[in-house]
Amino acid sequence: MKNYKSMSIIEELAVCESKAGVEKLWKAHKITEYREKTKMLRECMGDPMTFYLPGKEIDAASEYKVELEIFLLGEWRIIDLYKKAGIKDDKRFCC
Repeated sequence: MKNYKSMSIIEELAVCESKAGVEKLWKAHKITEYREKTKMLRECMGDPMTFYLPGKEIDAASEYKVELEIFLLGEWRIIDLYKKAGIKDDKRFCC
């Protein structure tokens, strides 16, 4: 079962469009851990798959920075709109 507090934060996160806005949200909710921030970003974006180079360890701060950049690109928003419209498994979004 999802935590209602985190659901509220994710809803707030969904309307953030800048790094400053995201950082302000983390500060307002006293979220400081990179792993928690990354988890919430991914959940907000619909849990996209992010691939990293095999054999390379990536620390939590670097992983967060990558996920934040992906979030700020905003491509996940259009995919979310397609899902809400009932368009599923659209091959245009596949590599």
